[in-house]
Amino acid sequence: MSLTIERILVPTDFSPDADHAMHYAATLAKDVGAELFIMHVLPEEEGLLPFSRGEIQEMYDYPLDYPLDQIFDDLKKVVERRFAAIVTEETKRGIRIRPLIYSGKPAQEIVQAAMLHDIDLIVIATHGRTGLAHVLLGSVAEKVVRFAPCPVLTIKHPDRVQGNQRKQAL
Repeated sequence: MSLTIERILVPTDFSPDADHAMHYAATLAKDVGAELFIMHVLPEEEGLLPFSRGEIQEMYDYPLDYPLDQIFDDLKKVVERRFAAIVTEETKRGIRIRPLIYSGKPAQEIVQAAMLHDIDLIVIATHGRTGLAHVLLGSVAEKVVRFAPCPVLTIKHPDRVQGNQRKQAL
Protein backbone atom coordinates (compact mmCIF):
# COMPACT_ATOMS: atom_id res chain seq x y z
CA MET A 1 0.00 0.00 0.00
CA SER A 2 1.34 3.40 -0.90
CA LEU A 3 0.32 6.68 0.63
CA THR A 4 -0.28 9.51 -1.80
CA ILE A 5 -0.85 13.00 -0.49
CA GLU A 6 -2.02 15.35 -3.22
CA ARG A 7 -4.26 17.73 -1.26
CA ILE A 8 -3.56 19.04 2.26
CA LEU A 9 -6.07 21.14 4.19
CA VAL A 10 -4.83 23.46 6.92
CA PRO A 11 -7.45 25.43 8.85
CA THR A 12 -6.31 28.69 10.43
CA ASP A 13 -7.64 31.15 12.95
CA PHE A 14 -4.45 33.21 12.42
CA SER A 15 -3.20 32.47 15.94
CA PRO A 16 0.49 31.69 16.56
CA ASP A 17 -0.49 28.02 16.97
CA ALA A 18 -2.25 27.99 13.60
CA ASP A 19 0.65 29.85 11.97
CA HIS A 20 3.01 27.12 13.23
CA ALA A 21 0.72 24.41 11.80
CA MET A 22 0.50 26.37 8.53
CA HIS A 23 4.29 26.45 8.23
CA TYR A 24 4.45 22.72 8.92
CA ALA A 25 1.73 21.99 6.34
CA ALA A 26 3.37 24.24 3.74
CA THR A 27 6.71 22.49 4.18
CA LEU A 28 5.03 19.10 3.89
CA ALA A 29 3.11 20.22 0.79
CA LYS A 30 6.34 21.39 -0.82
CA ASP A 31 8.14 18.15 0.04
CA VAL A 32 5.43 15.89 -1.42
CA GLY A 33 4.28 18.19 -4.23
CA ALA A 34 0.77 18.55 -2.80
CA GLU A 35 -1.67 21.40 -3.22
CA LEU A 36 -2.28 23.28 0.03
CA PHE A 37 -5.81 24.35 0.89
CA ILE A 38 -5.79 27.06 3.56
CA MET A 39 -9.10 27.57 5.30
CA HIS A 40 -10.67 30.06 7.68
CA VAL A 41 -14.16 29.73 9.10
CA LEU A 42 -15.99 32.97 9.81
CA PRO A 43 -18.65 32.92 12.51
CA GLU A 44 -22.24 32.94 11.37
CA GLU A 45 -24.49 35.64 12.75
CA GLU A 46 -26.52 32.86 14.40
CA GLY A 47 -23.30 31.65 16.05
CA LEU A 48 -23.07 34.94 17.86
CA LEU A 49 -26.64 34.84 19.19
CA PRO A 50 -25.58 34.31 22.83
CA PHE A 51 -24.04 37.78 22.59
CA SER A 52 -26.00 41.00 22.49
CA ARG A 53 -25.59 43.37 19.55
CA GLY A 54 -23.56 45.67 21.82
CA GLU A 55 -21.27 42.81 22.90
CA ILE A 56 -20.65 41.80 19.28
CA GLN A 57 -19.77 45.33 18.30
CA GLU A 58 -17.57 45.72 21.36
CA MET A 59 -15.76 42.43 20.58
CA TYR A 60 -15.01 43.66 17.08
CA ASP A 61 -14.47 47.29 18.15
CA TYR A 62 -17.34 48.79 16.14
CA PRO A 63 -19.78 51.58 17.09
CA LEU A 64 -23.13 50.35 18.41
CA ASP A 65 -25.05 51.54 15.35
CA TYR A 66 -22.73 49.76 12.88
CA PRO A 67 -24.68 47.11 10.88
CA LEU A 68 -23.87 43.49 11.76
CA ASP A 69 -23.77 42.42 8.11
CA GLN A 70 -21.08 45.06 7.51
CA ILE A 71 -19.04 43.65 10.42
CA PHE A 72 -19.09 40.24 8.75
CA ASP A 73 -18.18 41.73 5.37
CA ASP A 74 -15.26 43.55 7.02
CA LEU A 75 -14.09 40.34 8.71
CA LYS A 76 -14.17 38.53 5.35
CA LYS A 77 -12.05 41.31 3.77
CA VAL A 78 -9.47 40.99 6.56
CA VAL A 79 -9.29 37.22 6.00
CA GLU A 80 -8.93 37.74 2.24
CA ARG A 81 -6.02 40.17 2.79
CA ARG A 82 -4.29 37.74 5.14
CA PHE A 83 -4.78 34.90 2.67
CA ALA A 84 -3.38 37.04 -0.16
CA ALA A 85 -0.19 37.58 1.87
CA ILE A 86 0.11 33.85 2.63
CA VAL A 87 -0.52 32.88 -1.00
CA THR A 88 2.11 35.35 -2.22
CA GLU A 89 4.70 34.09 0.27
CA GLU A 90 4.10 30.37 -0.26
CA THR A 91 3.76 30.64 -4.04
CA LYS A 92 7.29 32.06 -4.08
CA ARG A 93 8.37 28.80 -2.42
CA GLY A 94 6.72 26.82 -5.21
CA ILE A 95 3.65 25.70 -3.28
CA ARG A 96 0.25 25.61 -4.95
CA ILE A 97 -2.27 27.28 -2.62
CA ARG A 98 -6.04 27.36 -2.68
CA PRO A 99 -7.66 29.65 -0.07
CA LEU A 100 -11.08 28.73 1.30
CA ILE A 101 -13.34 30.97 3.37
CA TYR A 102 -16.36 29.34 4.95
CA SER A 103 -18.92 30.51 7.46
CA GLY A 104 -20.33 28.36 10.23
CA LYS A 105 -19.13 26.05 12.98
CA PRO A 106 -15.39 25.47 12.47
CA ALA A 107 -15.16 21.71 13.05
CA GLN A 108 -18.22 20.98 10.94
CA GLU A 109 -17.06 23.22 8.08
CA ILE A 110 -13.53 21.76 8.12
CA VAL A 111 -14.86 18.20 7.85
CA GLN A 112 -17.27 19.18 5.07
CA ALA A 113 -14.51 21.00 3.16
CA ALA A 114 -12.30 17.91 3.45
CA MET A 115 -15.04 15.79 1.88
CA LEU A 116 -15.92 18.35 -0.81
CA HIS A 117 -12.32 18.86 -1.94
CA ASP A 118 -11.25 15.22 -1.58
CA ILE A 119 -8.54 16.15 0.93
CA ASP A 120 -5.89 13.52 1.67
CA LEU A 121 -4.60 15.02 4.94
CA ILE A 122 -5.72 17.69 7.37
CA VAL A 123 -3.01 19.49 9.34
CA ILE A 124 -4.52 21.34 12.28
CA ALA A 125 -3.16 23.22 15.28
CA THR A 126 -4.05 22.13 18.75
CA HIS A 127 -4.07 24.90 21.30
CA GLY A 128 -3.36 22.53 24.15
CA ARG A 129 -6.20 23.64 26.39
CA THR A 130 -6.89 21.33 29.28
CA GLY A 131 -9.27 21.11 32.19
CA LEU A 132 -12.11 23.60 32.43
CA ALA A 133 -11.00 25.65 29.41
CA HIS A 134 -11.17 22.49 27.27
CA VAL A 135 -14.58 21.54 28.65
CA LEU A 136 -16.05 25.02 28.14
CA LEU A 137 -14.48 25.84 24.80
CA GLY A 138 -14.40 22.34 23.35
CA SER A 139 -11.77 21.40 20.86
CA VAL A 140 -12.12 22.00 17.15
CA ALA A 141 -9.10 19.77 16.53
CA GLU A 142 -10.61 16.95 18.60
CA LYS A 143 -13.89 17.12 16.68
CA VAL A 144 -12.06 17.18 13.35
CA VAL A 145 -10.01 14.12 14.35
CA ARG A 146 -13.20 12.31 15.32
CA PHE A 147 -15.20 13.06 12.16
CA ALA A 148 -12.71 13.72 9.35
CA PRO A 149 -12.88 11.53 6.25
CA CYS A 150 -9.08 11.42 6.04
CA PRO A 151 -6.04 11.30 8.35
CA VAL A 152 -5.54 14.31 10.61
CA LEU A 153 -2.16 15.51 11.81
CA THR A 154 -2.40 17.65 14.93
CA ILE A 155 0.41 20.11 15.51
CA LYS A 156 1.20 21.57 18.91
CA HIS A 157 3.21 24.79 19.00
CA PRO A 158 6.63 24.03 20.56
CA ASP A 159 6.15 26.86 23.07
CA ARG A 160 3.12 25.00 24.45
CA VAL A 161 5.17 21.94 25.36
CA GLN A 162 6.95 22.65 28.61
CA GLY A 163 10.07 20.83 29.74
CA ASN A 164 8.15 18.96 32.42
CA GLN A 165 5.59 17.65 29.95
CA ARG A 166 8.34 16.37 27.68
CA LYS A 167 10.01 14.52 30.56
CA GLN A 168 6.72 13.04 31.76
CA ALA A 169 5.90 11.80 28.28
CA LEU A 170 9.19 9.92 28.13
